Amino acid sequence: PAPEAVRRAVEELVFLEAMTTDKSTNKEELTTLGVHLSTLPVDCRIGKLILLGAMFGVTDDALTIAATLSYRNPFMSPMSAREEADRAKMTFATAQSDHLTVLNAYKQVDAMGKARYDFCRENFLSIKTLQTIAGLKRQFLELLSAAGFVRPNLRSRAVEGLGRRNGGNDGVALALEKGLTGGVGRNGVKAGDWKCPKCGSHNFARNTRSCFRCRAPKPKVDLPVDDIDEESDESEPEERELLGEDDGNEFEKSLPLLKALLVAALFPQMVIVDDGKSSGGKKGGGGGITLKARAEDGEKQEDMAIHPSCITGKVKGALSSKYLVYHERVKTTRVYIRDATPVSPYALLLFGGGRMKVEACPRGSNESVLRLDGWLGFKCPRRDHLLVMELREVLDGILKHKVENPKTDFTEEASGIIDAVKAILTMDEDGKVMAPERRVDDAYDLLKRRKGNKGGGGGKKSGGRGGRGGSGRKGNGRKTGGGGRGGGGKGKRR
Repeated sequence: PAPEAVRRAVEELVFLEAMTTDKSTNKEELTTLGVHLSTLPVDCRIGKLILLGAMFGVTDDALTIAATLSYRNPFMSPMSAREEADRAKMTFATAQSDHLTVLNAYKQVDAMGKARYDFCRENFLSIKTLQTIAGLKRQFLELLSAAGFVRPNLRSRAVEGLGRRNGGNDGVALALEKGLTGGVGRNGVKAGDWKCPKCGSHNFARNTRSCFRCRAPKPKVDLPVDDIDEESDESEPEERELLGEDDGNEFEKSLPLLKALLVAALFPQMVIVDDGKSSGGKKGGGGGITLKARAEDGEKQEDMAIHPSCITGKVKGALSSKYLVYHERVKTTRVYIRDATPVSPYALLLFGGGRMKVEACPRGSNESVLRLDGWLGFKCPRRDHLLVMELREVLDGILKHKVENPKTDFTEEASGIIDAVKAILTMDEDGKVMAPERRVDDAYDLLKRRKGNKGGGGGKKSGGRGGRGGSGRKGNGRKTGGGGRGGGGKGKRR
């Protein structure tokens, strides 16, 4: 590769805090975060999304989004039926987000069992793409399991078999919830399953030649496996409905958190919707939206637009937020962003990368300005901005400690901070709380009580973990930004 490309790649890893460099010796060394990211066969930004999803308890959804970004979008748009395909895609539209729309479609298909094939044909979804996404999810889950972020011993092939025995789903959600026992027999064991004499692993009956783990040949006389369900071979696989009414409610509740994790993964790949009169406000319609990105020093501001295929550009009415994060941008007749999601100011304050600075307002004003990454400004009452800064720092320390000790559960105090952060994320752009206000107040109480102490299993100082990211300077949006940081100002941009 060209030396310039290597230099920029190293800078990206340093900004992400996946790597440290010694300027005097030019020695480069991976941090703990970098070691974890190196085990995931994906772009470092997508890898951070996977790790943060596991830490915040939304592993299944984060894996689906990560697998989609790593492979391709499952929606098809044939030339002969493009309008019909667009209408079908809009039926899955979720939170004005391309990422969450694909997640919604995947969850519906995954819960359908054998009916999924007809459903995909009717809704212009590629079943082969969805199957590949499911396979990628299981591979990522196995790597997370090996690293200690989720249940141990979750092998991809075993999770696949678990899903087939329980309605034909991908098996990931069930494995995360119940392990490989998954509700088949008392211990998830079926007649014909066998135990490897070399490593002791439980093998499914279909493994007729060798152990899935150590590749030792299957013994001629099967070793007994406890608690075999003798009736399991005779019964048909149970159709398991994964997305019932209760599951749908849980999905809705998780949307603000998923948006925040997208900020952590994609920042500073973000734009601001120009709400000036010339652009017609925050109206939907793709080409009718004017976008502003951060201009690089000495570079001219690029004219950008939302790609016509994006859900975000097709919504009717106002966008839920003027801040958009995106996965990639392409240049054809003009520069377009693709795979975009509107995010709240609170998500940016909590999970945005780069440094946060406090700028004093004119004398007599009771507000300060929190300046994120030297670019975005958010007004905040002076009496609150110290708590805002500390919350960023505390959350940073909690997630750093988790990255360094993935098998260690969060302390009670750390769990309280994270619950409060989730509540803050449910606030809209005007500061309206859509979750119990007490949880937000508890965050401030916890911070006051812990002042001067190390909390949540992580110190106040942040380091190489999944939260602090670089500010990303290059205009192609390749630089990776923060994640898992604290904050929570009033969310008004200056």
